[in-house]
Amino acid sequence: MCLSVIVAASSGAFATTVTTTLSVTAIVGSTCNISTSAVSFGTYDPLVVNLANPLNGQGTVSTTCTNGLTNTIELDQGLNAATGSTVEVPLRQMRSGSAVMGYFLYQNSGRTTVFGGDAPTGVGQTGTGGNANLTVFGQVTGGQNVAPGSYADTVTATVAF
Repeated sequence: MCLSVIVAASSGAFATTVTTTLSVTAIVGSTCNISTSAVSFGTYDPLVVNLANPLNGQGTVSTTCTNGLTNTIELDQGLNAATGSTVEVPLRQMRSGSAVMGYFLYQNSGRTTVFGGDAPTGVGQTGTGGNANLTVFGQVTGGQNVAPGSYADTVTATVAF
């Protein structure tokens, strides 16, 4: 007589597992973008209106910086800075041919805090990942005896981070 024994084996009875971890990483870079809209003063009248009164204007510096990134907006002295101009106290001038007309850029609407070109005289902020608009308040001082013409300057805006 032949006896057959069938042994049924469950596949789960012999299974083993081995585990390990999978690292997942990402690096968020420190980055900013910057753009500007012009400070436009309009028409300066050296004989009547602006003989004793300044001419005010304003523009915008817009930045977008990585969320949480500390940064500083700085404005340089411009292309036509007067003798004695410094990064901290810029003596900016617009030019029309050989003629120049002085002006100042400020951080505040009262035009009391000069907007300079380094961290102490720039505007500090912290990025949000969204657009931040900073108003630049300009002023052409009154009483400048200047020749007729179209005056202009170029100031470089920098976001340092």
